[in-house]
Amino acid sequence: MERIVDPKYRFAFSSKTGRPYYRKCYWENLYVFTYGTDRALVATRVVPFTSLHEALYTAFKGQRGNTLTQHLLPEVMQQPYLNVFNNKSQVQIFADNISALVPEQNEELPEELIEKTEAEIEEAASRIMIGQGIEGGLGSFASNETTPFLARDEPEDPSRSIVREDDEDVALIQMSVQIDAAIKTQIRKTTALTRGSFDIAARLYTNPRYLGFVRRLINAKGSYTSPVVRDFLKFYARCFNIKVSEYLRQSKDDPDILRQRIESLLGREKGGRYHYLNYHDLTILGRIVKGELEPDPDDPDKTTHCFKLSSTIEPQTLRLSEIHDPVQRFAIRKFVEHTFNARHNIKNIRYIDEIRKRKIPFTEHLPDPIERAMRSGIETLETYLDHLEPKMLHIAIGALLLSLLGVVALVLGTFIGLSR
Repeated sequence: MERIVDPKYRFAFSSKTGRPYYRKCYWENLYVFTYGTDRALVATRVVPFTSLHEALYTAFKGQRGNTLTQHLLPEVMQQPYLNVFNNKSQVQIFADNISALVPEQNEELPEELIEKTEAEIEEAASRIMIGQGIEGGLGSFASNETTPFLARDEPEDPSRSIVREDDEDVALIQMSVQIDAAIKTQIRKTTALTRGSFDIAARLYTNPRYLGFVRRLINAKGSYTSPVVRDFLKFYARCFNIKVSEYLRQSKDDPDILRQRIESLLGREKGGRYHYLNYHDLTILGRIVKGELEPDPDDPDKTTHCFKLSSTIEPQTLRLSEIHDPVQRFAIRKFVEHTFNARHNIKNIRYIDEIRKRKIPFTEHLPDPIERAMRSGIETLETYLDHLEPKMLHIAIGALLLSLLGVVALVLGTFIGLSR
């Protein structure tokens, strides 16, 4: 299936022959950096500072954590089957959203066995909770209550409320370790001879009573250390990836751009106690050869050597040229990093040729200039192949393979000669 790339994410570059070629790059803002007489165009986007699992955890602890699924998927995909918002309790909304994520598949375990296992897991979890002072067991969490669940041995002392809350969070996390062990023991018994752990997990994570416990646990301080929380995040991420893959199979959207959009959404989500500025991924596109450069009038960080482009600028009207000289690449990279990092956080900064493709496998140990020269030749031939008739395609591919073998032989011969 031919993928469709929004024109705003396609940039035109000038080749040595003057014929333009195009490269895609997802961006949220475009910046112009003036270095000497050069004007470099840089694409920026927000990214999670940590891993995607930790970013997902942070998002669940944020203000929109209860409707995170609804916030992410419809905004990115506009799919009506995920429009599950209702006026019930927040836990139920939370459960409905998880249910919308769980993919439909042929169950590997009989329904009766899944129901029996679910009941045994609930019983085991409730038994542990009751032993820890939660009289209602797992059912205590199947509501929107935010009051403490652990039994107290003495009246509430306002002067110790913060300490008591922290103590409760620690007790919940410790208890979750025991519950996790009990759950996994039960799942191993059920799936000893068959594969069906996903079916049980899907039933468990769409159970409002257990999901209410997970939700309360996520809100505890330091809950990322809990195996219950981490397993929930892995299950959520797995279902989310399945839904994204299903969507991509049915649409023509570019998977790289969709993935980066989701990363940017997660990068903006922060928990209540997180006050750091967003982290950014910077892509240095190249020198600006031609095009109008209207600054954003609302850019508070505008300087004589750095400014954000106006949102009215159409990127396809710009003409760029890539930066290949190693000395200039190093100097411009450091200049952009120092300038942008003065007011923003940076996680990654790269040139577009460094993130677009990995190195060609058999050239990964060659010096960068040789590898870039080989890639440039291959890309030029790829552009030419796009215009060939089908009959000529096989001839061109054969010529390409012969050329590559010749280059490899030449390079190896040179290295062997130098080693002697």
